[in-house]
Amino acid sequence: MFSCPVLCIIGRKKSGKTMLIERLTRDLTELGYRVGVLKHIHHGDFEVDIEGKDTWRYGRAGAHVIVGVSNSKMFLVERTSGYPDIRGIIESISHNVDVILMEGFKQIAGSWSDVYKVITLRAPEELPGLLEDLEEPILGVYGENIPEENVEKRLLCYEDIKKALINYIRARDKY
Repeated sequence: MFSCPVLCIIGRKKSGKTMLIERLTRDLTELGYRVGVLKHIHHGDFEVDIEGKDTWRYGRAGAHVIVGVSNSKMFLVERTSGYPDIRGIIESISHNVDVILMEGFKQIAGSWSDVYKVITLRAPEELPGLLEDLEEPILGVYGENIPEENVEKRLLCYEDIKKALINYIRARDKY
């Protein structure tokens, strides 16, 4: 069990995952909660640094680990030969935040019983494939214009998800 609640948002491309996480992050932050976000990036060769800047140049030169630090932010880029230990990453950041939101990671976190899940849909027919290999706890399904009678899991509105997260955070704070 992690030291803070973890919610994994699972869905196909363009199903609203990023929008949902962005909105939850904004609203929870405005309420005073510290939010951590883990994003699954499917293509391995991505850049978080700005081309031409020193840290970008170090990476291009072959540095295995690059850490950029200022008095208000930091970033770490480490080359890996496969997926790093996601549980370890969650543990390492969970002590600095009140809740962690994950985008994607179905193949990794979908079977974890200590991670809450919400499935985002573009259409009801996507649900059976997304439910494959997915373990509870599944809070439900979120999607724009999805008729409730077409979905075999609980259809959630945004406020349902936000309220559940706040309740999980408050329940965890009691321990």
